[in-house]
Amino acid sequence: MVARPAEPWARFHSLASNGSISAMAERLHVHNNTVRYRVTRLAKDFNLDLDDPQKRLWLWLRLTTMDLAPQ
Repeated sequence: MVARPAEPWARFHSLASNGSISAMAERLHVHNNTVRYRVTRLAKDFNLDLDDPQKRLWLWLRLTTMDLAPQ
């Protein structure tokens, strides 16, 4: 099996799954460890504190509005 690259929509699934590793893995059709790795890498790369509910809300709102913006 070839590992899939961390795709932009993966970050949204993390928030939409309320931080549930199992739910996110199921949505993305990948192993739980893959999800842990991707979330950890994204949090580190972008200096995100995903344990803070206010920051998660801000990030969710930001990602949602980006999807609504004209392309």
